[in-house]
Amino acid sequence: WFDGDSGWEYDGGADSHDVTINPAQPKWIYAADIYRKYRMITKDASYDKFFSVVDASFKYLAIHPNIYGRAYPAKDQYLMQSNDNMATVIDTLYTFPSVITKVKIALKNPSIFYVLTNNRDIYKSTDGGNTFTKITPSTTVTSNKTNISDIEVSNDGSTVWLSYGQVQNVCK
Repeated sequence: WFDGDSGWEYDGGADSHDVTINPAQPKWIYAADIYRKYRMITKDASYDKFFSVVDASFKYLAIHPNIYGRAYPAKDQYLMQSNDNMATVIDTLYTFPSVITKVKIALKNPSIFYVLTNNRDIYKSTDGGNTFTKITPSTTVTSNKTNISDIEVSNDGSTVWLSYGQVQNVCK
């Protein structure tokens, strides 16, 4: 990660995974590699990389933009909730039919969630993650491509962008 005037910081370790910045407290950065999950707290070019989060087996994390300390970790097909900045995970919010591979929350309308499962199906919630509707585009629209490699959401949640993998040039 880049830390201003001090330049790039290197932590070593194994293959990295997602990095999530807390929108309510941008000094808190949640990072994961193949072996560990932790919360880094930037402090003028230094950080505490050893603040391990609870249940290091989650793979993806989304942070509520308005409710201090609320986070949504994902493990396997379970979307969970933490109300204390990942010190504990208190509840399974929703169970999907397959493994979660990405979770996004609209920054200006956090009742809207998008969840990608198995890099193939997209689900949308408009009630803060209580219920979800499958909105995966048909293969007619995607030129028979099904490998969604990433998603991004507009600030108000009205638009979701999908990035398709599989070396090709018909659908991006």
